[in-house]
Amino acid sequence: MPERVYIDRSTLLVYLVENFFLPTFFILRVFRLDDTRKRQVLVEHLHHVLGQFKQGLLIMQVRKKRAARV
Repeated sequence: MPERVYIDRSTLLVYLVENFFLPTFFILRVFRLDDTRKRQVLVEHLHHVLGQFKQGLLIMQVRKKRAARV
């Protein structure tokens, strides 16, 4: 089971900007969530999705390097 990640709004914004360029409307929708529990679930989901995305990028980079060697 993945470790739970608790992030406040400003940290989340920095995380999104540094790690992934999401459409502005999506970020605005995240910050309009007033219910803390709903926002927390979304933050955890985002963290999970971004983790998978970054893992996918790493796999693609490794494949490109292998293809370049051959």
